[in-house]
Amino acid sequence: MQSKAKNLILKNTAVLFVGQFSTWALTIIYTIYVPRRVGASGWGDLAIAGAWTTVGATLVALGMGTLMVRDMARDHRKAPDMIGAAIATRMVMVIPCVLIIGALAWGYPFHTQLVIYILSLGMVFQLLTGPFQAGFQAIERMKYNSFSDIISKAIVSLVSVGLVLVGQGIILISVVSALASLIVLALNIIWWRRYGGAIHLHFDFKLVRYLVVGGLPFWATGIFLTIYLYIDSIMLSYMTNDTVVGWYSVPTKLFSTLLFIPVILSTAMFPALSRSFKRAPREMVKMARRSFNLLTCFSLPVAVGGMLLSRQLILLLYGQQFIPSIPIMVVLSATLVPTYLNILVNQFLVAADRQIAWTKVMAVVCVLNPLINLGLITFYQRTHGNGAFGAALALLATEALMTIAGIVLLPRGVLGWSNVVSMVKSCAAAGLLALAMWFTRSYFIGVPIIAGTVVYLVAGGALGALPRQDFELVGVIGIKILRKMGVKRPLPSASAKAA
Repeated sequence: MQSKAKNLILKNTAVLFVGQFSTWALTIIYTIYVPRRVGASGWGDLAIAGAWTTVGATLVALGMGTLMVRDMARDHRKAPDMIGAAIATRMVMVIPCVLIIGALAWGYPFHTQLVIYILSLGMVFQLLTGPFQAGFQAIERMKYNSFSDIISKAIVSLVSVGLVLVGQGIILISVVSALASLIVLALNIIWWRRYGGAIHLHFDFKLVRYLVVGGLPFWATGIFLTIYLYIDSIMLSYMTNDTVVGWYSVPTKLFSTLLFIPVILSTAMFPALSRSFKRAPREMVKMARRSFNLLTCFSLPVAVGGMLLSRQLILLLYGQQFIPSIPIMVVLSATLVPTYLNILVNQFLVAADRQIAWTKVMAVVCVLNPLINLGLITFYQRTHGNGAFGAALALLATEALMTIAGIVLLPRGVLGWSNVVSMVKSCAAAGLLALAMWFTRSYFIGVPIIAGTVVYLVAGGALGALPRQDFELVGVIGIKILRKMGVKRPLPSASAKAA
C-alpha cells in the first residue's frame, strides 16, 4: 500500500512537471509574438485587465480550494457535496465582484474597459472550473489539471499568435481567452462525469459556512500574495497610462517564465521536507541546505545574464517601441535571486509548520510595497516619463526584505555556513560569467549565452560551487520527468534514497 502511494506521488509529480514545461513553452510563444504586434498600449490593456480579474478571482475563491482538497482527500464521498456547494457559492459571489470590477474600470479608456469586461467573463468560467480541479487533486488524478492548463495555454497562445499575424488586435485576443476558459470548464465537467463523479449543486448553508470560514486562513495568504504581485500594475494603470503598463508587463512576463526552476524544485522537495521535519529533522536540514545551494547556483547566472543581455533581448524580441522596458528588465533580472530564494523559503516554513509567520510577512509586504511603489512610480514618471522603472525597483526592494525576513524566521540551524560558502563560490563563478558575456556582448545573443554558460560551468566546477551530492537532486528530478515522457532510465542508487 505504501509503495502504491509513493508511485502515485511520483506519477503526479512527473505529470505536473511535464505540464509545467508545456505551458511554459506555450507562454513563451505567446509572450514573444503578441506584444510586438499589439504594441505597448495594447499589451498594457491586457495587463491591466489581467491584474483586475486575477485579484477578483482570488477574492471570490475565498481560499476554499485548499480546504476542499484536504477534506476530499481524506474522504472522497464528500466530493459531490463540496464541489456543488463551492460552485453555488461562487456563482452568488461572482456577480457583485464583476459589478465592482466594472465600476472600477469606468475610469479607463473605452478599449481598456472592453478588454476588462471580456476577461471578467473568462474569470467567471475559471472560478467555476476551480472546484473540479480541487476534486481531481484530492482524488490524485492531477493529469486532468495539467490537461486543463495545457489546453487553455495552447488555445490562447496559438490562436492569439494567428490573430496578430493577420492584423487583429487585443479585443479578439480577449475573446479567445474567455472562450478558452469556457472550453476548459466544459472539459472539466465531462472529465468529472466520465470518472464517475457526481455534483450536488445546492446552497447548503452549513456546508457553505464551513467552506468559507475554514478557507479564510488559506484565503488570507492567497489574497496577500495576489495583491502583492498585481498591485504594481494596478497602481501604474492609475498613475501613468496603458503604454507605461505595457513597458512594465513585457519584462514581468519574461521574469515570471523564469520562475519555473524554483517552482519545480520546491514542489519536488516539499513532501520530503514535510515528512522529514516530523520524523528525521537532521535529514530535513540536509535537504534544505542542498535545495538552497541549488537555487543559489541556478539563480545567479540567470540573474547576471538577464542584466547584461537585457538590451539585446528586448530589442530582438519586441523592437524599438519597447526600449523603455530595458532598464526594467535589468532590475527584474536582479530580482530573480531573492525571488528564487523566497519561493523555497516559503516551502521550508510551511514544512516546518510556520506558515502563519510567512502570512504575516506577506501582510506587511502588502502595506509596504504599495507605499514604496507610490513614491518611486511618482518620482520616475515625473523625472523620466517611465514610472514602470520605479515599480521594478519597488519589487526588488520588497523581495530582498522578504528574503531577509524569511531566513530569520527559519528554524535555527536549517541553514548554515556551508550555504554561505556555496553562495560565495557561486558569486565568484557568476563574476567570471559576467566577464565572458561582457566581452562577447557585441555578437548575436546566442554567443554570449553559450560563452557565459561554459565559463560558469567550468568555474563553478573548479571552485566547487555546488558539491556533487547536491547536484544529484537535479538528476533525480530530470530522470523522473524523462520516465513520464517514456524515456526509461534508472535512478542512481544514492539519489534514489534522497527521492
